[in-house]
Amino acid sequence: QGMNTVPEVALPDGIVTDIQLTEEKEAIRLAQGGILDDAIEMLTRVIAAAPEYPSALNNRAQVLRLAHREDDAKSDLDKAISICTPLTDKYSVFRNVAAQAYTQRGLLWKKAGDEERALADFERGAALGSVFAKREAVSLNPYAKLCHSMVRGLMEKYHFSHPEEGPDSKRSRT
Repeated sequence: QGMNTVPEVALPDGIVTDIQLTEEKEAIRLAQGGILDDAIEMLTRVIAAAPEYPSALNNRAQVLRLAHREDDAKSDLDKAISICTPLTDKYSVFRNVAAQAYTQRGLLWKKAGDEERALADFERGAALGSVFAKREAVSLNPYAKLCHSMVRGLMEKYHFSHPEEGPDSKRSRT
């Protein structure tokens, strides 16, 4: 789950200026270099100037997560999701940002031990196109867990009762 990229596609008029897009790109560069406080400060300026621009909120949330400020990150993700949700059909960039925001928030829920909320957000992220969110949703799905557990149990039983046929057996199969 890397840093969000700055959109290179059409945005609604007046939502963000070229200067703010440049600042967002610079903030991402700073964060990737480990200069988290400066990145947060720069993204905060972008958000103050363009409060309806969800990409900056999503990017600041990522940096806040890296700085172990999960509550602040979740707040930014909640805002990004609320901005994106009504616009995902009209603007593909908002669909991508929403997918990333749901996925990041799912990771926060998972880290906090709330698998139910994590699963719900991963499923939303997956529905919006996030492959990572889809993998996470499958790993948290209780039915998938049960199936995996049953298959593992059967394999262990089989291996225990037929150790000569395991992957390390010297016996040739003809």
